[in-house]
Amino acid sequence: MDADGFVSITKRLKKRGIVPTRNADIFSFGLDISTRNTGLVCMGLWNNKVRVANFEISYQKEFGKNSAYTKESLERLIRAQEIGNKIVCVMNNMVRDPIAVEDWCDNLVIITSIEGYSFASRGRAIVHMGEFGGIIRTAIMDRAFGGTIFEVAPGSWRKSIVGKGNASKEAMIPIYEELVGSSQDVSSDVIDAFALSLYSLVENGYLEGYNEWRDKFVAKGGLVQETKERRRKPRKPCKSSKGKRKQAS
Repeated sequence: MDADGFVSITKRLKKRGIVPTRNADIFSFGLDISTRNTGLVCMGLWNNKVRVANFEISYQKEFGKNSAYTKESLERLIRAQEIGNKIVCVMNNMVRDPIAVEDWCDNLVIITSIEGYSFASRGRAIVHMGEFGGIIRTAIMDRAFGGTIFEVAPGSWRKSIVGKGNASKEAMIPIYEELVGSSQDVSSDVIDAFALSLYSLVENGYLEGYNEWRDKFVAKGGLVQETKERRRKPRKPCKSSKGKRKQAS
């Protein structure tokens, strides 16, 4: 790991035929926002090298009964503000440190990709997540070196990274392990944030060779295990009316 928190994955990518395509200095941030833990990943491209830094941002403070913020709605807003502040701090530090060391500002490109809201949400969860996500998005737009901000639909980035728009969170793990390393101590939020960061680099043409490698990896069975495990989940036995009659008799 570098002093600025980055880990180089250049050799791993080259072995798989994935290489930078443009002579530009790029930061690609990926954000998987949730009300408890938010995954933040920064992928940096400079000097023909690819580096990655992972962060899991959380806010675990619990408000007591005598607190001024006893209501759940107020607690949620305070939590969103605190997580937003932490995200802004991390993003600004990641951009400033390498600039000071490498002294490259002329061709700097910054992209921030945030996972869009899920259409599967129902009821109050839609309001809560929209409220929470809106506060964090506003903080990034106002105070962070976020560059161009994209909101990416879950199905879009999953189809690009895994090849299936309805892929589960578990399907991202083999991709992460192939390109970055062990996922043992990495949360699913961080892995999704990495996928969002990678998505922006691939879709905007800053990395080439990924789609070809992904197709070969999937064809060789890289994601088959995850699919089989989902199919093997046992179904709950149904109690038939015949069985009830026999027990009654």
